[in-house]
Amino acid sequence: MKDNLWYIEVSSTEDKNHLIQLKGTVTISTIRNIARELQKMIKERKYFVLQLTDIENIDVSGLQLLESLKKEYREQVDIQVQLTSELHELLHKSGFTKYIVN
Repeated sequence: MKDNLWYIEVSSTEDKNHLIQLKGTVTISTIRNIARELQKMIKERKYFVLQLTDIENIDVSGLQLLESLKKEYREQVDIQVQLTSELHELLHKSGFTKYIVN
């Protein structure tokens, strides 16, 4: 699924798990569509890795989505977040590092 601000790619890993990559902007303006697409993809898979890479912007709604996915699909999901050093520092300073540490 592609949007002007974000996109999701799905592939298989070497151990035949599904890799769902979310890239771009994960903010209040994009979160509804991202959540809808992820829900569809999750229902079709037994186990998956959700990898956030090339994240340009993330806000509290994006962090809430990550927390929700961790709680609801804890047996089924491994969330990996790779942020720019600027975003990592911002989250660290604001006390949100628990969301980006697996």
